[in-house]
Amino acid sequence: MKLSLTLPICLGFFVSLAANCQVATPSVGYVRYANDGVRGIYGLEGNYIVGRSVLAAAETASFSDAGGLIYNSGSLVLADPKLIALSTTEIEGSEPIVRLDGGVDTAIAWVPSSHVLVHWNGKSFVRTAVSGIAGEDAVTSVRKLDPSTASLFVLKPDSTTVRYRVSLQTGELESSTAVPNAFGYAFESGDRVLCFKEGKLSVLSHTGETLQMLPVPADSSLSIAQVSSRCLHLSTKKPGQDWLLHLDGNDFHLYRLPAPKKGIESTNGGASESAQ
Repeated sequence: MKLSLTLPICLGFFVSLAANCQVATPSVGYVRYANDGVRGIYGLEGNYIVGRSVLAAAETASFSDAGGLIYNSGSLVLADPKLIALSTTEIEGSEPIVRLDGGVDTAIAWVPSSHVLVHWNGKSFVRTAVSGIAGEDAVTSVRKLDPSTASLFVLKPDSTTVRYRVSLQTGELESSTAVPNAFGYAFESGDRVLCFKEGKLSVLSHTGETLQMLPVPADSSLSIAQVSSRCLHLSTKKPGQDWLLHLDGNDFHLYRLPAPKKGIESTNGGASESAQ
């Protein structure tokens, strides 16, 4: 079922229920579970509560303190912090990579099948066709740097990662820079680069310096999504493999997220993964 502007009443109802159940518990953000929809996460660092489902269907989503960017069944929805839809646009093709890591003006999506960037310009969604990315390349991360520039992390066939700066006005590549020591899946988070390969998550600077190394016992490919302005959701398509990466000052802390339980308002959990 497609998301639309008719959702605010329904979404507001569910968010109110979740909020009423967690009056004294701080909100962390929203997480899209692979088989359990979008749920609010509450609690303090390392001790998390999974709230009720606030959105049953979402194929991919990204959240910040300012709202969410949600894709499902061909519809891309920009929502406010209460998940009330602000605008909707239709997208044709394969499942996009979406990102919202600041204000709503940072909303951007990469559509792999058409090599198109869809971003919010403050009034409406704008589409920009991108040239210069080879068919065998795979985009793993997208960010909107400013109103006219996007950053794409591109995985090459030899497992190295290249950062492309792309003009949102023309779609042309403004620059191409190899990301030092980034191999496998890579994700851009502010001034840091997250790389996952063979069960380890490396936190790198843009110059390739290893800042942290965190074990992630994932047995399949990992994906990373924004939960809020200071938290990231790490997950695989296998149920029960969900982690929350919390930014505390200059360090990341990784915690396993509890699995949601159907029919129960919330679940306590949050076992920490050791850091090296």
